[in-house]
Amino acid sequence: MKASGNDREAVDDDGVALDHDRVALGRDRVAPDHDRAAPDHERAAPDHERAVPDHDRVALDDRRVALDDDRVALDDDRVALDDDRVALDDDRAALDDPRPALENDRAAVGNDRPAIDDARAARRRRRLAQALLFVTPAFWSMNYIGARAAVGHIDGHQLALGRWALALLVMLPFAWRELRDQWPRWRAEIPQMTVLGALGMWVCGAFVYIGAQTTTAVNIGLLYALAPVLIAVLSVRLLGERLHRAQVAGAMVAIAGVLVVLFKGSFANALAIRLTAGDLWVGVAVLSWVAYSLLLKGRTSALGPFARLTAITAVGVVVLVPPTVAEIVIVGAMRPSWTVVGLIVLVALLPGVGAYQSYSFVQRELGAARTGLILYLGPVYAALVAWALLGERPQWFHALGAALILPGIWLATRQADGRSSG
Repeated sequence: MKASGNDREAVDDDGVALDHDRVALGRDRVAPDHDRAAPDHERAAPDHERAVPDHDRVALDDRRVALDDDRVALDDDRVALDDDRVALDDDRAALDDPRPALENDRAAVGNDRPAIDDARAARRRRRLAQALLFVTPAFWSMNYIGARAAVGHIDGHQLALGRWALALLVMLPFAWRELRDQWPRWRAEIPQMTVLGALGMWVCGAFVYIGAQTTTAVNIGLLYALAPVLIAVLSVRLLGERLHRAQVAGAMVAIAGVLVVLFKGSFANALAIRLTAGDLWVGVAVLSWVAYSLLLKGRTSALGPFARLTAITAVGVVVLVPPTVAEIVIVGAMRPSWTVVGLIVLVALLPGVGAYQSYSFVQRELGAARTGLILYLGPVYAALVAWALLGERPQWFHALGAALILPGIWLATRQADGRSSG
């Protein structure tokens, strides 16, 4: 049994030795592999050395890419800088914008100045027209006085011709340039000017002087005071003008004042009124004046008011020549005297140039209807002038009539909104 154990130990030792042999054999086998691996390693070394330049190339490419990125970033910065410059320029332009805008505003104001000046001039003209409403009747009242004073010194047509011939000589130098320059435009108006000259210079002139031989200056003024009613009614119907309620009320108040003066404040005088031949002559002149006023307003002209009246006066003088010659043949010529000269100068300058030019101006600014209302003042002014020059003392009814006529005209010539027409 003991021998068997020793055998077993021997066997185990042999196994261990066998294992050592096997390990040694393995080592011997590995050594050739290692020897073979050494040349591989040696061959790999040049490959590694070759890989190093490739790595450098990659790094160089990376640097190039990074440089390109930097360039792109620099370009972006430049674009941003340009944008900032544009924004700065815009800000500067925005800062400078008020200057051109201010210049534009100034230019606009400069362009509007003619319109503003025209509006101011129009307001001044209307204020002047409003003032002339109360001055023009004073000029006309001198015609009534001159007509009465001329009785026994000079007959009607001769006084009318002398009046308008002198008025033409006064006006022509001031209107000549416009008449000459505008001749191609206004020569077509000669037919209508002939009608206006016949109505305004012949009938309204000579017929009043003929009527004054048998009626009074106050009656002439009163008859002419009826003209505004006809002018107002016909201008509304024929010229399309409008009279508002306040203006109609003012006209009615003025008419009441005329009636007070006409009938001397007594209803009995209204019933006892009698007309003379002179009143009929003046009545025809009143109707002629109504027609003259409507035609003057209703027909446009290439001339201004002053030059137009000058042209109408020239035609009127021509129209007056034939009846004046007939009058001289029938009743004889006047006897020259300083009284006759004074009468001609009086009626030529005040009721001729002054009244007609004022009337034309006022009518252009205020219209025919409202301008005709100035004739309501005729009786009042005629009474005052007759008192001063002819010794005809005014009565209480003249004062009452004036107290109605003056505010009536003021009310009738105001605009619809209650403001003055000026």
